[in-house]
Amino acid sequence: MVHYRILFIVNPISGFGLGWEIPYRIRHIAAYKHIEYNIRFTEYAGHAKTIAEKITQNLTVPGNLVVLGGDGTLNEVLEGIKHLNKVYLYYIPTGSGNDFARGMGIPYEPLRAFDLLKANSRTVPIDLGILQTDGKSRRFAVSAGIGFDAAICHEALTSPLKAFLNRLHLGKLTYLLIAVKQLILSVPADMELEIDGKKKLHYPHSYFVAIMNQSYEGGGIKFCPNACPWDGNLDVCLIGGVNRIKFVFLLLMCLLKKHENLPGVHIFRCKSINIKSSLPLPVHTDGESGGTQSEISVKLEKEPLNVILPMI
Repeated sequence: MVHYRILFIVNPISGFGLGWEIPYRIRHIAAYKHIEYNIRFTEYAGHAKTIAEKITQNLTVPGNLVVLGGDGTLNEVLEGIKHLNKVYLYYIPTGSGNDFARGMGIPYEPLRAFDLLKANSRTVPIDLGILQTDGKSRRFAVSAGIGFDAAICHEALTSPLKAFLNRLHLGKLTYLLIAVKQLILSVPADMELEIDGKKKLHYPHSYFVAIMNQSYEGGGIKFCPNACPWDGNLDVCLIGGVNRIKFVFLLLMCLLKKHENLPGVHIFRCKSINIKSSLPLPVHTDGESGGTQSEISVKLEKEPLNVILPMI
């Protein structure tokens, strides 16, 4: 008889109650298949990081970690993991964006994702990014950014509208409504970029810079279509040098995946990037607030993260 050790970190309020339903299924299947497991529920913002820290700091052998929540919950877990090489991670998406699942080919219907976890799987080492600012660093699996996209993330995190629309299964509408507001309020800035510690670029009147590890962010927007989480590179998308009306047009082209070669859109690949803005602007990692900053540095984590993917 084979026994498995699996730890589940669950955000119970994510996914319209599925954060409670799936653990019930876990208990039933675990008892039937003699799987050794433990379930920890998050109780407050930042709790997933604390749980992950406590679990992984004393690991002597690799362990299986399953995260059930949104991209924000996953980001907290990544922040808490002490030894990346001793963790095998699987993700069951129950958030409103689910860009990590979309990029990794994990079904973003949570019950199907859980069912596939029980079937055949494979392990893939992926890159993680690190955003550094004010002497602090924060990991990300999907993307980091400064400017317009981060401003949307900041407001969504504190908006009562998101909680209301989530209850109506309309969580994605939150981001659309906030985006419209930010299109009116956002202020462009001059950006100085240093690429791989060598090449320096200047982009005036820039609305945002997105640094992508995955190809999707913002609930399915493909700013960097060729971004790959295991190629050892970061992909960057900057939109600038255009007026507000043209900016709106370029965002629509991003939604239609027809923006790559348009004037005002700049896409390139690097190992590291330093960004200086003429104005303090909102910053995010995986949709989580990084405060308001005028300078950030982004690079790749030295060790990859082992992710368990379904054999679809």
